[in-house]
Amino acid sequence: MRTALDELGRLEKDLPSIRLKPAAGLGFNAGLLEALDAGWMVATARIVCQAALLREESRGFHFRSDFPVEKEDWLKHTVVRREKAGWVGATKPVVI
Repeated sequence: MRTALDELGRLEKDLPSIRLKPAAGLGFNAGLLEALDAGWMVATARIVCQAALLREESRGFHFRSDFPVEKEDWLKHTVVRREKAGWVGATKPVVI
């Protein structure tokens, strides 16, 4: 069974193979915008999935069957960033 992250990885690999038809003149190029949007949507989906996997609790609409209850001690910032090796996720304490 493929996970969402597996599928997003496949999409990331396929993005460079997107081919665009040249736009006539200097006018609006909808195809270029759609290609750029595809990359941004895949990156956003990757960040959301990585962050969801880091959160070890269920809260509001975020539900995990392996962590079904809300934890009051799980008050953390979730950070996901892209590095040369790929996407990296981490948590940081919330300073009150």
